[in-house]
Amino acid sequence: MLETPAIGDLIRQLRDSQSQLDTLNQSIKETKDQYHAIESQIYAFLDQQGISRADSKTDRVVINESTVFTAKDWNLVHDYIVSNNAPYLLERRLSTAALRELLAMGTQIPGVEPYTKRTLSLATK
Repeated sequence: MLETPAIGDLIRQLRDSQSQLDTLNQSIKETKDQYHAIESQIYAFLDQQGISRADSKTDRVVINESTVFTAKDWNLVHDYIVSNNAPYLLERRLSTAALRELLAMGTQIPGVEPYTKRTLSLATK
């Protein structure tokens, strides 16, 4: 028969796991910073040379470009979407804050169903 660990032991294990995650996340952040710094140097080199690709003995880098969009004025974008019946310009994601506010005011939005997302908070005493 398996024994259920005591809650104190489980909390200690959770703290230990969190500490390991913190160490790994710091290492990931440092590695990403280093990666982006090297990437910037490569962009600068390629731009200076007027080329979009380069090779080493084992690898190749190629600059790929694509056009992406950012909304500079959401009010204008929203007005366009409404006037031109163009909801396809938006990606599917609901605003949790706005929906909470509407729900608090008693407004129901068809097709929207709330659910409870559970997370566990760990704090040092």
